[in-house]
Amino acid sequence: MTKSQPNTPPIHVQRDSWPGHLLEKNSRPQHLENSLEVDLIRQTNHADPIDQANQVERAADIIRSGGVVIFPTKCLYGLAADALNPSAVARIFEIKQRPTENPLLILINELRWLEDLVIEIPKEAKPLMKTFWPGDLTLIFKAKDHLPEALTAGTGKIGIRMPWHPMAKALAAGCGRPITGTSANISGAPGCRDISRLDQNLIHQVDMVLDGGRLKGGMGSTVVDLTGKTLWIVREGEVKKEDLFSAVKTAKCPCHGSHPKNRCHGRGAG
Repeated sequence: MTKSQPNTPPIHVQRDSWPGHLLEKNSRPQHLENSLEVDLIRQTNHADPIDQANQVERAADIIRSGGVVIFPTKCLYGLAADALNPSAVARIFEIKQRPTENPLLILINELRWLEDLVIEIPKEAKPLMKTFWPGDLTLIFKAKDHLPEALTAGTGKIGIRMPWHPMAKALAAGCGRPITGTSANISGAPGCRDISRLDQNLIHQVDMVLDGGRLKGGMGSTVVDLTGKTLWIVREGEVKKEDLFSAVKTAKCPCHGSHPKNRCHGRGAG
């Protein structure tokens, strides 16, 4: 099974490119300290790409300045902050009341960013990224040492996904660096697919809510750990395990998966 593509056209936001441009100021800027504005929730005209781009650009500016934004992904709303800013990452944990031993996943816009985030890209990762990115698959890699410790929760691992929702993808592109992709909820509470159902305590602790309309909902992304000798499915979500194994086996077998009953000479995912 290959990934499907969203019907909404991409949103283009021009920003400086990362890597190499880390945020210098690691504290929350003064102008964001009292940023509860009347227009905190930014409703966008979903039929107007220019309006969407303007709102995403504003959200990207806030994140680049150390702020936190609620934003839409394919299934649920998420909390975005600069994943390379330790203070911004700490705010995510505070807002969600998230235990510090639970790491955060991050979202990227370009594959080349991986080289500055992970120690290695296992060969099994390549067919999975080719098949399911952008999409509903989070891959766990061995993290490089420069990532904020809170991000990895001291595990030495980092979960990464390339989103396919056009506003989420544009937000990562506009920030020019990885952003957090955890769900917009208090830790342990259900995720939210509709702005009107967001926890009010959550809303009043962020700097902007980027309204993407009512989302698909569902199980969230499938999470696969690539740091061991075999693939380990940490959580089965939108991408099913049969499709994961099929993608890896097909890439390894010269017959491209044409054997009867899905038998293949290539080594399976374990």
